[in-house]
Amino acid sequence: MYDAKDMVVETLFEKLKHKDIICWGNGKHFRNLTYPFLCNSGLLSNLKGFLDVGGGGSLDFGGIHYGKITKRELADRIREKGAGQFLILVCVTGYSEVMNQIRRDEELSLVEAIPSIYLEGLYEDLCMLSAPKPPLSYRKNPVPVIPKVIHTFWFGDNVMPPVYRQCLSSWEKYAPDLEIRIWNQKTYHPGNCLFYEQAVQRKNWAFASDYARADVLRRYGGIYMDLDVEMLRPIDDLLYNDAYMSFESLNRIECGSGMGAKKGNRILEEICKSYEERPFIKEDGTEDLSTCPVRYTNVIQQHGLVKNGGFQQVEDITVYPFEVLTGKSFDTGITYRTEQSYTVHHHNGSWVPSTAKQALLQRYEEIRNFISCIS
Repeated sequence: MYDAKDMVVETLFEKLKHKDIICWGNGKHFRNLTYPFLCNSGLLSNLKGFLDVGGGGSLDFGGIHYGKITKRELADRIREKGAGQFLILVCVTGYSEVMNQIRRDEELSLVEAIPSIYLEGLYEDLCMLSAPKPPLSYRKNPVPVIPKVIHTFWFGDNVMPPVYRQCLSSWEKYAPDLEIRIWNQKTYHPGNCLFYEQAVQRKNWAFASDYARADVLRRYGGIYMDLDVEMLRPIDDLLYNDAYMSFESLNRIECGSGMGAKKGNRILEEICKSYEERPFIKEDGTEDLSTCPVRYTNVIQQHGLVKNGGFQQVEDITVYPFEVLTGKSFDTGITYRTEQSYTVHHHNGSWVPSTAKQALLQRYEEIRNFISCIS
């Protein structure tokens, strides 16, 4: 029972398999993101070359030789096959300017053009929704073993935004018998962690919380959730795990959407040590901005995590797929609610610089409009 949007996207990818793809851009974005996407999605055989407004040149990828196609050559092909047979895939980071250039061009505007970053994100969404799933209402143990307390953090002196209070209200609604413990820099006292102390000194609250969330779970047990996590239904089933986390993508663990454990979990202890062994402020004065999904995933991978986005048991940690706890795609901004979903993480992104966040929100809006147009 997926959100209807993913069925629209599945139909889109089926249609793309019958089109000739002409790429605009063969640089870093194409090599690192678009080419792997084309390979994994089965669309590589549809790639016919690279658009070159100036003409000339050729490229080799994966042992296959691709030519550059001039506007005149593309116009000839359009007359032969029809504009509907072609797709211009814009494979550059600054795609907005290129899209505008295509719309203004008398010949190129005849062909459908899509920023590749849209399709790359939507394809990852489909893969995450297709990952192995747990049995419905999965319970590892016959009785609940995780303490009935939800830990969360609100550092700094700012007033809590209404969206966070709305999420807290959903916790109270669906988990009325769980204690909600909101820690701050006055009530939370770690042991000896220079990373945390320096993050607090810099008022980088998000990175201070990255350590603190693992620390409170190893010390007290219970559940941790970011304040922008909305509860969709009771989460009692989760308490029957010895510990649990979830994927945020096909290859990264999400530590904000919700994780839980009994007191003294060994892997959480290792995660804490990964912070305690290095400072937040590096020798050159810059900050260590390694995100918690990267850090947590690196530790859990050492214990056998398979990076497939799917349900699995890593020692005593139950790892859930994306749709169970995360729900909202960081790549596309689309929220997927299925029969497996307990919560949705709205990704407020307090740690994201304002300019980058604005660009991300703009892309989300563009993708929503794109989905609406093909629905």
